[in-house]
Order: sequence, then C-alpha cells, then structure tokens
Amino acid sequence: MSTAMYKLKLERAEVIIGYHPRKPAEFYLWEALQVAGSGQNLIGGRRVYDGNKRLAIVGDAAMASAIAGPWYEQNDTLGAWDTKRQRLLSNANLARVAHETDLVGCMVVNPRNPVQASTKLAANVVEAVIGAVWLDSDESMSAVRQVMETLGLGLNGMVKLNPFSLL
Repeated sequence: MSTAMYKLKLERAEVIIGYHPRKPAEFYLWEALQVAGSGQNLIGGRRVYDGNKRLAIVGDAAMASAIAGPWYEQNDTLGAWDTKRQRLLSNANLARVAHETDLVGCMVVNPRNPVQASTKLAANVVEAVIGAVWLDSDESMSAVRQVMETLGLGLNGMVKLNPFSLL
C-alpha cells in the first residue's frame, strides 16, 4: 500500500472516531484497520497474522466495561444488563455503525483478494478500533466512552462521560 493511501485511511479513521492517537509510533489504529490476510504481518513490532482480531477482543472487553459501570450505578437488573449489552454490542449493531460511519471504507484488505465487509468483518473493525483507543490511551475509559459516543454507541444514555474524569 502506498504511503499516501496509508495516511488517507488513517486520517479518515481518526476523523470518523474523533480521536487522535497519543502514541502514533505504536500503530494501534493502523492495526485495527487490518483485515486478516491484508498482507501486513508486523505492525509496531507486533505480529498481526490475524489482522485486527486480537485488538477486537480487547475492544469488545473495553466496550463491555464502558457500559457495565453506568448499568451498575443505575442499580438495574441482570436481565436489563444482558438486553442492553446484546443490543449495543451485537455484531449486527456494530456492523451497522461501521457501515454508517464508513469505517469499513478505512479497512485494509489484500488488494489481490478483496473481501466484502461482512457483518463479522465490519463488527470486528469497530471492536478493534475501540481496542486501539483503549491501548493507545493507557486504558482510559473516558477515551473509550468518548469514541463510543462519537460512533453513536451511547444508546439511551448508557455511555456517559463523567465531566470530572476529563479534568
């Protein structure tokens, strides 16, 4: 991939998520945009044979944590937790977000074997981007919540920024 295309995809992703990496030399966001088989095997000194899948696991856990705190504070039921988590973090909803924000347009695929952004691939890119933000921000839940809000994942006020955490 050309340097110009690399920069274009990264800059576009930054605009979409409303987050500029604090540690650009780690290339977490670039890793998040990689689909398995993209041809990138080493990013920031890390092996990424599976593309963004490892970051997607981190992002999935970070998003669940981001909505768990407010759920707990609301003293809501276990059933309500399960419903809200499934509705907000389902592959279908995350894929919808990826398509509506055009994060799918930032994905890096193998040019010799282009793939369509299936529900799973599109959901993975959202999860991986959140994982990248989590790691890049030194595990800042405020940064994760802010990107989730920017992407439209603050369903029914479940994800709220604590104004004091930004001080």
